[in-house]
Amino acid sequence: MLEAHLSKNTFLVGERLTLADVMLAAYTKFAVTVTLDPAARKRLPAVMRHFETVVHHPGLKGELGENVEYCEKALTFVPPPKEN
Repeated sequence: MLEAHLSKNTFLVGERLTLADVMLAAYTKFAVTVTLDPAARKRLPAVMRHFETVVHHPGLKGELGENVEYCEKALTFVPPPKEN
């Protein structure tokens, strides 16, 4: 649903950056550094475009981090070893 909305709109609400966009970018930042590997990012081009737009917005430079380190492999759950 989010991908469909952002494929037609630059921002979540209206034509300008809002707090909703900043919050979505903050959550997306966490996701791209931990769980959104290259294959997942490729399936979400509008969400990634929105993220890059917000992160590189002149009013937010430095707040969300200009140099985001994208994960190459999604974090996966590894169960702890069973105790005998």
